[in-house]
Amino acid sequence: MLREQITARVKEAVEDLIALRFEKLKENKMLDDEGEALIKQVLELEGAFSEPSEEYSIDLYEYNDNSGFSIEVRYLWIDGEESQLYFEFEALTNADKTKVEKLYFKTVDA
Repeated sequence: MLREQITARVKEAVEDLIALRFEKLKENKMLDDEGEALIKQVLELEGAFSEPSEEYSIDLYEYNDNSGFSIEVRYLWIDGEESQLYFEFEALTNADKTKVEKLYFKTVDA
Protein backbone atom coordinates (compact mmCIF):
# COMPACT_ATOMS: atom_id res chain seq x y z
CA MET A 1 0.00 0.00 0.00
CA LEU A 2 2.86 2.40 0.75
CA ARG A 3 4.32 1.90 -2.74
CA GLU A 4 0.92 2.63 -4.30
CA GLN A 5 0.56 5.78 -2.19
CA ILE A 6 4.02 7.00 -3.24
CA THR A 7 3.35 6.20 -6.91
CA ALA A 8 0.05 8.11 -6.84
CA ARG A 9 1.65 11.16 -5.23
CA VAL A 10 4.56 11.12 -7.67
CA LYS A 11 2.19 10.82 -10.62
CA GLU A 12 0.32 13.91 -9.41
CA ALA A 13 3.62 15.77 -8.94
CA VAL A 14 4.74 14.85 -12.47
CA GLU A 15 1.47 16.19 -13.87
CA ASP A 16 2.12 19.43 -11.95
CA LEU A 17 5.69 19.62 -13.27
CA ILE A 18 4.54 19.05 -16.86
CA ALA A 19 1.94 21.82 -16.40
CA LEU A 20 4.59 24.05 -14.73
CA ARG A 21 2.54 24.40 -11.51
CA PHE A 22 5.63 25.16 -9.43
CA GLU A 23 3.78 27.09 -6.71
CA LYS A 24 1.50 24.14 -5.97
CA LEU A 25 4.53 21.85 -5.64
CA LYS A 26 6.26 24.36 -3.37
CA GLU A 27 3.17 24.66 -1.17
CA ASN A 28 3.17 20.86 -0.83
CA LYS A 29 6.91 20.97 0.00
CA MET A 30 7.71 18.76 -2.99
CA LEU A 31 9.85 21.36 -4.79
CA ASP A 32 12.23 24.08 -3.65
CA ASP A 33 13.60 27.14 -5.45
CA GLU A 34 16.71 25.24 -6.56
CA GLY A 35 14.61 22.47 -8.13
CA GLU A 36 12.42 25.00 -9.92
CA ALA A 37 15.48 26.81 -11.30
CA LEU A 38 16.93 23.50 -12.52
CA ILE A 39 13.71 22.54 -14.33
CA LYS A 40 13.48 25.99 -15.95
CA GLN A 41 17.10 25.73 -17.09
CA VAL A 42 16.49 22.31 -18.64
CA LEU A 43 13.38 23.57 -20.41
CA GLU A 44 15.33 26.49 -21.87
CA LEU A 45 17.78 24.02 -23.38
CA GLU A 46 15.43 21.17 -24.33
CA GLY A 47 12.02 22.69 -25.12
CA ALA A 48 8.59 22.50 -23.48
CA PHE A 49 7.14 19.51 -21.68
CA SER A 50 4.26 17.89 -23.48
CA GLU A 51 1.76 15.26 -22.44
CA PRO A 52 3.12 11.80 -23.20
CA SER A 53 1.34 9.76 -25.83
CA GLU A 54 2.21 6.72 -23.76
CA GLU A 55 2.25 6.32 -19.99
CA TYR A 56 5.53 7.32 -18.38
CA SER A 57 7.28 4.87 -16.08
CA ILE A 58 7.53 5.35 -12.30
CA ASP A 59 10.12 3.05 -10.73
CA LEU A 60 10.67 2.82 -6.97
CA TYR A 61 14.00 1.64 -5.56
CA GLU A 62 14.00 0.89 -1.84
CA TYR A 63 17.03 2.01 0.14
CA ASN A 64 19.00 -0.77 1.84
CA ASP A 65 18.73 1.01 5.18
CA ASN A 66 14.90 0.99 4.90
CA SER A 67 14.72 4.79 5.22
CA GLY A 68 12.76 5.28 2.03
CA PHE A 69 12.81 5.11 -1.75
CA SER A 70 14.51 6.67 -4.72
CA ILE A 71 11.97 7.18 -7.50
CA GLU A 72 12.71 7.57 -11.21
CA VAL A 73 10.12 8.83 -13.68
CA ARG A 74 11.11 7.96 -17.24
CA TYR A 75 9.68 8.44 -20.72
CA LEU A 76 8.94 12.13 -20.38
CA TRP A 77 8.03 14.05 -23.53
CA ILE A 78 9.48 17.32 -24.81
CA ASP A 79 7.91 19.17 -27.75
CA GLY A 80 5.74 16.18 -28.65
CA GLU A 81 8.58 13.65 -28.75
CA GLU A 82 9.87 11.12 -26.23
CA SER A 83 12.86 12.49 -24.37
CA GLN A 84 15.85 10.99 -22.59
CA LEU A 85 15.08 13.22 -19.61
CA TYR A 86 13.89 11.71 -16.37
CA PHE A 87 12.79 13.07 -13.01
CA GLU A 88 14.16 11.74 -9.76
CA PHE A 89 12.21 12.02 -6.52
CA GLU A 90 12.92 10.82 -3.00
CA ALA A 91 10.44 9.48 -0.48
CA LEU A 92 11.52 9.19 3.15
CA THR A 93 9.43 6.94 5.38
CA ASN A 94 9.01 6.28 9.07
CA ALA A 95 10.91 3.35 10.59
CA ASP A 96 8.10 0.81 10.23
CA LYS A 97 7.33 1.88 6.64
CA THR A 98 3.72 2.77 7.29
CA LYS A 99 3.92 6.47 6.46
CA VAL A 100 5.71 8.77 4.03
CA GLU A 101 7.44 11.45 6.07
CA LYS A 102 8.73 13.46 3.11
CA LEU A 103 8.35 13.18 -0.67
CA TYR A 104 10.16 15.64 -2.91
CA PHE A 105 11.69 16.30 -6.33
CA LYS A 106 15.46 15.74 -6.37
CA THR A 107 16.62 16.36 -9.94
CA VAL A 108 16.00 16.10 -13.66
CA ASP A 109 18.64 14.32 -15.71
CA ALA A 110 19.25 12.58 -19.02
